[in-house]
Amino acid sequence: MDKETRGLLFLLFIILCGTLLPFIGIVDFHTKGEPREAMVALSMLETGNWILPTNFGVDIAYKPPFFHWMIALASLPFGEVTEFSSRLPSTVALIVMSLFFFIFFAKRVDTMRSFIATLIMVTTFEVHRAAMNTRVDMVLTAMIVLAILELYKWYEHGMKGIPFWSIIFMSCGTLTKGPVGFLLPCGSMGLFLLLNGRNFFYALFKMAYPAILACVLPTVWYYLAYLQGGDEFLRLVVEENFGRFFGKMSYESHENPAIYNVLTLITGYIPWTILLILSLFTLHYKRSWKYLGNGINTKAVKFWRAVKEWFEEIDRPRLYAATTTVLIFVFYCIPKSKRSVYLLPIYPFIAVYVADFLVWIVMDRTKIYKIFNGIIFCATMILLIVWGTLKTGVIEPERYLSGRTAVKLARYTQVIEDAPFTIIGLVGLGMCILCFALFFRNAMQRKRVFISSSFALIFGLQFLLDGMLQPMILNDKSMKNFSYSIGQTIGNAPLYQYISVDMLRFYITNFYLDDRVRLFEEEYPDNGYLIIGERDFEKFNNKYGDSYIFEEIMRSPHSDTEVRDFIKLYSFSKDPNAVYDDNDDDDDIESTDSNNNASDNVPFYELQ
Repeated sequence: MDKETRGLLFLLFIILCGTLLPFIGIVDFHTKGEPREAMVALSMLETGNWILPTNFGVDIAYKPPFFHWMIALASLPFGEVTEFSSRLPSTVALIVMSLFFFIFFAKRVDTMRSFIATLIMVTTFEVHRAAMNTRVDMVLTAMIVLAILELYKWYEHGMKGIPFWSIIFMSCGTLTKGPVGFLLPCGSMGLFLLLNGRNFFYALFKMAYPAILACVLPTVWYYLAYLQGGDEFLRLVVEENFGRFFGKMSYESHENPAIYNVLTLITGYIPWTILLILSLFTLHYKRSWKYLGNGINTKAVKFWRAVKEWFEEIDRPRLYAATTTVLIFVFYCIPKSKRSVYLLPIYPFIAVYVADFLVWIVMDRTKIYKIFNGIIFCATMILLIVWGTLKTGVIEPERYLSGRTAVKLARYTQVIEDAPFTIIGLVGLGMCILCFALFFRNAMQRKRVFISSSFALIFGLQFLLDGMLQPMILNDKSMKNFSYSIGQTIGNAPLYQYISVDMLRFYITNFYLDDRVRLFEEEYPDNGYLIIGERDFEKFNNKYGDSYIFEEIMRSPHSDTEVRDFIKLYSFSKDPNAVYDDNDDDDDIESTDSNNNASDNVPFYELQ
């Protein structure tokens, strides 16, 4: 590794740590996905069961445990699972993947273009979001990408011996989210071998034994988990890995058409897709129409010759990047279940070509590049102006709207106005100003155009959003404070939940209450406390109102919850006047006072 590569590697490490680590712990959990994964690690630490832990007393995890092991290990120094420790594995995964990706292409393509490609990848919306979330997607992506890179190194050495590190990464990927952990890396290299003249059986054999070896460690876990979970665990494994692929899930699971992947890739690669769209205005369409008028046969021949020439001239690492991109994209177009994060493994390899395109734009289409920078600059300035206006309270935008939109806008306006300045927020704002200063310094040198200008603007926007704006809004949306208020109100009393939608849980509340929430319809307790959605309570009361007495205690301050409704806390106890039939279950308890509805007689207390 030469001096330039070492210097850029160190700079890349500083940039990644500085733009990610300070901000991953300042936003509370506000979606059901993050606390759901964090609770698995919490259960591991509390129960000591690192194979198949449960939460809510009965629920087993939907995914293998590698990601949750990482959260648990990251949480040990803190003595508890926190927002920071639960997001740390995703952030570290991106940092490690980015450094290895840079070294790989710096050695085989070009050091500076590899550096630019890595920065492009980490500044895309989808990658940045995944790196700051408690979700398995970034860890899975890192394992797949690292395995793909290691397989290429094995290819360079004649595919002799055992690709140890690629097997390790594929094993970890399989232990993160199932068979895609080895299918995608082996499929990418297998297709690459075919494109380079190897016969099918050679490619099949060479990819078969790394895939088999990568399944050894996951098989051990699956066996141990089956001993604990039995047939219910086996059913879940089959459904999550095969039912999801063939669209045979017992519940709706992100079913979308193939065009969905195209659209999410375009939006996920923002802001760089803006530059690609702007470049469309620089194409020579008259020349293209003349070319099309030469006839379909001539066009096909020219196109095939162009593809053949490109294939023969392109270097093998770039071809490998293109092969990997196409295979993974097509693979995820097959299943009915589609999500934007599924395509994350192709983001680094697309960045190789986007970097080439960016260099070309800077060299030959300077005006387009300046317009792109202007759009990023204006977007950031608009955010700053809107934030400053709302912070001072000069304008009350909710006055010009009505209904629920006005209520939400009024709430968020008040949040921004009342939010105090935090150290992290001020750091984010300061870094944003510093990045803008770098942009203006480059812009003043009119004879030269700096690629660093775009990255300065994008990082400045990220600092502003991650450090200042998002925490204000998202922390108000979170149920963290409401959950703590529930804990203070009920003490050590048992707490239960009811949601009419199957498989949905109050994950945020359960996480902040250390996994003490249990399912009402699993235990049918004599007394305790119940959390339930406001709309669900009517149905619940019709079902159990003859058997239990409910007393409303408090209500959540807003309806931005897992059930998209206000959450209410009730105390309950079995009705002493109810008549019990010993031959029936608790569901058949009948009450002698069918009109007893305590919530009609107890005053309402709303949590402030």
